[in-house]
Amino acid sequence: MRYAKVRVVKRNVKSSVFTHLFSISKYKKELYLSLHPKEKDIEDKEIKTWTLSSIFTNIQINDLGLLVRDTLLVLVEAQSTWTLNILPRMLEYLAESYNRYVIETNQNIYGTKKVRLPKAELYVLYTGSKQIKDREISFKKEFFNDNSPIEIRAKVISLKNSSKIVKEYIRFSKVLDNKNKLYNYTKKSINETIKYCITHNILKEYLKENKKEVYNMMTSVYDQDTAIEMCMREQYAEGRAEGKAEGKLSVLVSMVKDKLLSVAEAAKRLGVSEKEFMRLAKA
Repeated sequence: MRYAKVRVVKRNVKSSVFTHLFSISKYKKELYLSLHPKEKDIEDKEIKTWTLSSIFTNIQINDLGLLVRDTLLVLVEAQSTWTLNILPRMLEYLAESYNRYVIETNQNIYGTKKVRLPKAELYVLYTGSKQIKDREISFKKEFFNDNSPIEIRAKVISLKNSSKIVKEYIRFSKVLDNKNKLYNYTKKSINETIKYCITHNILKEYLKENKKEVYNMMTSVYDQDTAIEMCMREQYAEGRAEGKAEGKLSVLVSMVKDKLLSVAEAAKRLGVSEKEFMRLAKA
């Protein structure tokens, strides 16, 4: 039980900071320039956020999408736990991003005229401790031994091959990991992480300008996970849960009904799609 809670907290706290950081124009531009250092003439208004959200809940689906000058689509996924399963997920995000682009540019994908699409670049930003040798990962190679008509490639960015704002975000994530180990995933972990990073020039400007918002944002994730664990413990104590999986589902369904969680967030915590969560909830 404790391991499941920790895993969710680590992922969601970092994800919330990642999303907020790169929703701010100047940091969004810094991110793009770290990936394309030669394009000094790029302007803030030429980089649009293109992150996917659920049409029903307005909950973010992927980590970050950018549309640059209407000709380049950049998808960035941040991972603290290494898995090649990020590739099929990114394939899904790319397809959905293209679909959104076609709709918003009033093009007809079912017509005879070829639609115009932006070139895509995919990046996996890895913040974990495992040593990853690959600088690029291939969907066709990893899942089909190079025998597939479908291919996407994603560049892997880690501390060793990152620069500027990306390097600082990865360092921030590692500081948070260390503080969580010291302070057992409590609010002191958050305070000490922010304090350390400001002192050591890690996202210093961002954290100083948004200190209260970042603290509240990170705290809300800790509080939510604590609430879920307490609800699950209560159900176990009362004998209403037959097992861990059933108990977790039951708690999440109750929290959705009480409007404490969205369907998308509950599904993500259970590790299934929204459609599968709704099916399980009705079973």
